Amino acid sequence: MVSLRVLLAALAAGRAAADDRQAAWIADQRDGTGKQGWRAALGSVDVSCQFAARMGTKALVFETADGRFAFTAAEASGAAFSNKPRLCRFAGGAAPADTPALVLAAVSVKRVFASWPKFLNALVYASARRLPVYLWVGEAPAPHLGDVCKDSKHDDDPHVKIAATAVLLGHPRVPAAFARDLDLVVEGRAVRDPMAATHDALSIHDEGRVDVAVPCTAHGGRHRLRATKLYVRDVPAARNFLDLWLDHRCGAERWYHPLRDAAYRAGVAGGCLKSEGARLIANRSRTEKQPALNYLFRRCPTFRFGCGQHFVMPEFHVLKAHDAASGASDLERLGLAGLDRDVIYSAARPLVV
Repeated sequence: MVSLRVLLAALAAGRAAADDRQAAWIADQRDGTGKQGWRAALGSVDVSCQFAARMGTKALVFETADGRFAFTAAEASGAAFSNKPRLCRFAGGAAPADTPALVLAAVSVKRVFASWPKFLNALVYASARRLPVYLWVGEAPAPHLGDVCKDSKHDDDPHVKIAATAVLLGHPRVPAAFARDLDLVVEGRAVRDPMAATHDALSIHDEGRVDVAVPCTAHGGRHRLRATKLYVRDVPAARNFLDLWLDHRCGAERWYHPLRDAAYRAGVAGGCLKSEGARLIANRSRTEKQPALNYLFRRCPTFRFGCGQHFVMPEFHVLKAHDAASGASDLERLGLAGLDRDVIYSAARPLVV
């Protein structure tokens, strides 16, 4: 029988090893040299930072490798702060280690304040489920592959959300990530009461059936994919999928569907789609219409890609206009009523709901 002392020593050694891996990840993200593709275009990223938030007089406080930065909605330009991409953990969360994280992203602090009630809604939702929250602030330049992306833009919040997710998956204590657009919300009791939600937020992760999932609808055997929210497990196939997506998407440009193309490229990279025709179609070198994604799923059982409205945070949706006769205020609808609006929620005062 193993003694308690041996068990405690093993736990301590495990924590020390995880700390070393985390320190190595932070250093690797800070060093922007020697990288390829979209990561080379991105350059240095500060992933050691934390942020705190005050609900009433809107305020964000960032503790970073470059010092402390405080912003209010009245003074929210933050242009210099956003020049360097940052992925910061919410210091006011009380989530355990090795828990899937919720990722939010904006190209500037000003964009966060523009979506303030919805942003707070996500913090409360995550706090109720003990999920860590990471906020990305900054741009994510496209890799400029040849002439295709030379005039592309990179000031698109949904685009930087994908980059933020890909960077976070390198964190040794984050086994998976949920990412969602800033303009999505949860309404009603389900915000603060997980038992009132139709779906368990972590069921897709705990069941272990898929490694990548996005919302989609099916029409005539074809899937229409959307990137408003997604789930990604920290496994090589999923990380490769995000790299392919970011390497071949021209920033905010939408002249072809990057999700579908990335899925086909992942199939080629994984050896599931082996014919030259499939390779040309996947890389848009031939003009034929791509076959339905069912074609890919049948041939790539190791590429565990799932799509459907029920897969990824189904309770998150675009805020709907309600009948004023319902009498519910925005604070009540978004789960913010009753919270102390004058407190800076931080490590010293966690957000507990």
